[in-house]
Amino acid sequence: MVSVARLELNGPGSPAETQKPAKSAASQSWLVIVMAVQVEPRAEHVSGWPSPAKWRLMTELLGTGRVMADSFRARGARVFISDVDTTALTACGHDGILADAADAGAMAGFVDTAVARLGGLDVLVNNAGIAGPPARVEDIAPEELDATLRINLAAMFHCACGAVPALREAGVGSIVNLSSAARRFGFARRSPYAAAKWGVIGFTKSLAIELGPDAIRVNAILPGLVEGPRVRSVIAEKAQ
Repeated sequence: MVSVARLELNGPGSPAETQKPAKSAASQSWLVIVMAVQVEPRAEHVSGWPSPAKWRLMTELLGTGRVMADSFRARGARVFISDVDTTALTACGHDGILADAADAGAMAGFVDTAVARLGGLDVLVNNAGIAGPPARVEDIAPEELDATLRINLAAMFHCACGAVPALREAGVGSIVNLSSAARRFGFARRSPYAAAKWGVIGFTKSLAIELGPDAIRVNAILPGLVEGPRVRSVIAEKAQ
């Protein structure tokens, strides 16, 4: 995997320890994300290192999302996920529900269910996405553009809308949005995908400024090619 940013957990004594935002005493959970976009937390949240056992993570599952969910669980987090694929959801072994990221109502229901099941929320990972149509711009149908933007960008907005009140209640929180290296370099014959991933950066930066005073950090990860079914299909299409 080629990545311009990374998601990292740090423990006591690590280099990041002096900069970590701690959870309030009531919820005793927190996450450190090492990213380019970093918002300073409120002063009252800069002390202590709580146990990771109460982290509560919500993510959409497939490929990268599966690895992140597994990694959080390995560190003691409670994870709740969604996927549009019944087989993938059943095979992953995480608590979760079927939900279509293209459906705003389904995303709202996913967030509500996750918060209820987890008893709160500390971290939201927005990872749902599709490659979009592999075509020249003049050959892309309006409904193909709409579907790519709804899943790759609007779904993040809908999830954040539902998650922010729970993150505020937790006292400190984190939102991680998956963008792409396509946002930085562009992607010929994938203009809806690249446009959506550019939009993710604008959304992420705006939300970081908006939620910084609430001690909610908002960051984006911009991976390159990540091995998995979606990337294999993209490479196969290009090979033709």
